[in-house]
Amino acid sequence: MPPKLTLDKRLTQQHADLLIKGGIAITPSGAEQLDIACIEGTIVALGALAGTWTADTELDARGLHILPGVIDSQVHFREPGLTHKEDLETGTRGAVLGGVTGIFEMPNTNPLTLWQMTYTQSSTLPKDVLGVIMPFIWAALR
Repeated sequence: MPPKLTLDKRLTQQHADLLIKGGIAITPSGAEQLDIACIEGTIVALGALAGTWTADTELDARGLHILPGVIDSQVHFREPGLTHKEDLETGTRGAVLGGVTGIFEMPNTNPLTLWQMTYTQSSTLPKDVLGVIMPFIWAALR
């Protein structure tokens, strides 16, 4: 197997993990039809990239809208103590399916998750979701 290229080398060679082609992206300038190159889950280039960029995987998004992720600033996952209402796994999976990429978890749990140690002990965030959703509880705990 050939050695993995560094990010700088991949940018120089204009080779992405994923190239989303021809989608209608919602940007600060409004709706634009463009291509999106991603490396390791991060957008690295936007624009008319077809013909100049290559990728391991190409996705034809013509006729589809590409929207930015949403940050939900008030979620109640109820873990620990009240998981019969909701828990971290079902809450984060539902959030991801709805396009949420970041959360602020409110500490209405039993016991209250007011300290980083308490949150760390109670956290069971699934690994496959953790790479997609960014929990912002750390900001509140510091």
